[in-house]
Amino acid sequence: MFWALLVLQALPDSAARAQVDSRLHVVAESLIALRGAAAHFRLDLAKASDALIVARAKRVRASCASAIGVMDSLDAPLARRRFTPARSDADQRALRTELGTLRRALVQCRGEWDADGRRTPPDSLRAWGPFRLSALERVMRRYEQRATRFRGYIAPPETEPTR
Repeated sequence: MFWALLVLQALPDSAARAQVDSRLHVVAESLIALRGAAAHFRLDLAKASDALIVARAKRVRASCASAIGVMDSLDAPLARRRFTPARSDADQRALRTELGTLRRALVQCRGEWDADGRRTPPDSLRAWGPFRLSALERVMRRYEQRATRFRGYIAPPETEPTR
């Protein structure tokens, strides 16, 4: 890990920007996967068997756990390098704040959706699952708004068309 961080510091600005932009994209993809798992969980919730509810809850949990690792890979370069122009330092700080908030929500999700064993019975999952997923969705939207704004600042400069 140390060497990866050392290499990151040595990258030229454009390469570092591309790396962060790529990681922002991977985070976005992991959130799409989580939304898919959430939508699948909500599907015919009242009629689904207990076994199906447990299987769907495991998918939600796995999606949350997977997204945590992706979040961590984005936070390190954001913490160590200033990627934005001076006027948007606040946007980088705000993104890191929302990233931390989202990470905490995902850790909570990973714990709450533990459908293995008897910790969370299917009836409980049916009862509070949609509410918890809605709360998680709000956190994801706030993060995505910040990421979109930040991405606008780190996009590579436009080149002028040749005449």
